[in-house]
Amino acid sequence: MFNFFKKKEEPKEEVKSSFFDDYSEIANKTQLTPLQKLDLLRFSIQKSAPITIAQDSSDNYGGLKTENYEHVPDVIFSHFAKQGFIGFSACAILKQNWIINNACSIPPQDAIRPGYKLTSREETTKQEDVEIIERISKTKYHILDLAAKAVEKKKVFGSCLVVPLFSNDYDYSVPFNPDSVRNNTYRGMIVIEPWSLSFDFDAESLNNPMSQDFYSPTWFKLPNGLRIHKSHCIFLRNTTVPDILKPTYYYGGIPLTQMIYQRVYCAEKVANEAPMLALSKRLLVADVPYQQFKTNRGKIEENLNAITYMRDNFGILTKRPDAQIQQIDTSLSDFDSLILTQYQLVSAIAQMPATKLLKAQPTGLNATGEYDFKDYIQTLQTIQDNDIKPIIDRHNQLLSLSLFGKDMQLITTFNPIDTPSKIEIAQSNGSKAQTLATLIGSGVISQEEAREALRS
Repeated sequence: MFNFFKKKEEPKEEVKSSFFDDYSEIANKTQLTPLQKLDLLRFSIQKSAPITIAQDSSDNYGGLKTENYEHVPDVIFSHFAKQGFIGFSACAILKQNWIINNACSIPPQDAIRPGYKLTSREETTKQEDVEIIERISKTKYHILDLAAKAVEKKKVFGSCLVVPLFSNDYDYSVPFNPDSVRNNTYRGMIVIEPWSLSFDFDAESLNNPMSQDFYSPTWFKLPNGLRIHKSHCIFLRNTTVPDILKPTYYYGGIPLTQMIYQRVYCAEKVANEAPMLALSKRLLVADVPYQQFKTNRGKIEENLNAITYMRDNFGILTKRPDAQIQQIDTSLSDFDSLILTQYQLVSAIAQMPATKLLKAQPTGLNATGEYDFKDYIQTLQTIQDNDIKPIIDRHNQLLSLSLFGKDMQLITTFNPIDTPSKIEIAQSNGSKAQTLATLIGSGVISQEEAREALRS
């Protein structure tokens, strides 16, 4: 009745779920590929491992642990280990900042501004057909604007997918076959942001480290279930990451927004200190006896408030002849250099001149910005060759197949980025004329050969 003789049950110890259990549940409930599940479980095991944190560390980081971790100081390792992928939503939010927006959007716009010309490898191709392809591409499909948009998305999110569109029931799941492009079915291209993609792999890309496509997605899957084989599309990556980190970055690259946001925050914070420092750079110091301040604090505070009210540039501060009052001014002579230095660090990460990023004139001794501009030209040429040209080449191939029923083997040649001025052209022509005159006078070439060289 009273259960006197019933053995008292000991309270059960609450079992806390570990990182491994949590990530195992996520891996089982989420529709992930076997490779993604394996990487998630590996990460959970590493997260559950004990890790030592230095006392002066501001965060308790329980992150990645390597085999030789004990040889790396805790503070240094945790600082770099915490700089992982911040997520696509965070990248989109950071892009709203004007500096980050300029860093992502200005280089692709500068890269497409010179334009391009098309030529054909086949001698049988008519020049009129090549001109038709070039004109339609620029006016109807706006291929340059699409390429600039793709490069911008690549910088913002670390990757993006450029997919061609067709009007018929085109099969994207099989490898690309030029014969599958029917007449007048090509409808241009579209840029897809990586947050809406999932990935599938074949056995070669998943299990063979000797394959060139190792850990590179074979199919891109859209939310509507459409599977797109990699041969149909162009997957742009901002940077290359080691294979072990590819699942973390959704098989893309490291976003520029992630690499730059800390430096932008520091630069903006220093710039915001300028107006605050300008209003508070003057410090007024007055002698007040400590005993009097202790016994008659209310009266002294009233006098201090009156001094504060009268000490601006339009009032007159009165004092007793024996009162000791002095003003200390903080020098702001080098503060502009401090602000510019912070923005120069930002521009270094963006790989563009600070004058281009900030839309400001270069300052400093003999600062012309010539070296920065030449280096920036090389960056733009890299964008043209690695990102924009593959998009244009694939577009030209599909458009020629759709309009003329054949691949015209078109070659894309970008116009020079740095267009010479009239003075530079005159100096170049004068140098060429002097060289030809010297060669003719020395008998190396004849006048007819010189005319032919100028004519060609």
